[in-house]
Amino acid sequence: MNYKIYTCGAMRGRSLKQSMEWRESIAGKITELSERNIRYIHPPLYYNYDFENHKSEREVMEWELSQVASSDIVIVNNDGLDTSVGSLVEMGAIQAINMFGQKHIFVVGLGKEDEFHPWIKEMCLRIEENESDLAEFIAQYLLI
Repeated sequence: MNYKIYTCGAMRGRSLKQSMEWRESIAGKITELSERNIRYIHPPLYYNYDFENHKSEREVMEWELSQVASSDIVIVNNDGLDTSVGSLVEMGAIQAINMFGQKHIFVVGLGKEDEFHPWIKEMCLRIEENESDLAEFIAQYLLI
């Protein structure tokens, strides 16, 4: 089976390099632990604030939401999440899909559990403070 993992997290006010750092790191850790075929969707590689290659914000929003909806797993990074409207909309879309859709998307969180907003915390199957523990959980329990 092929898996699709979407990395959700703040991008505004961060360079492409800063936005990609945690994404590439956790993807590398998961890939090392799993023999599964995984496709990672890192939104900053497609749309970011360093290179505005889109013609409308609707284009960005619809593309990102379609990628979220077709994912199996979403990793949400809590760092800066409270100011990331796009990430919060993505989380709301996942909640709607999980409640009313024809599929289930697993959401896992990266960050200190007590710092997550209670609603986001409730959307997460599991929250880990560090990438290694989260990657291990994903590889052992979600990529089976």
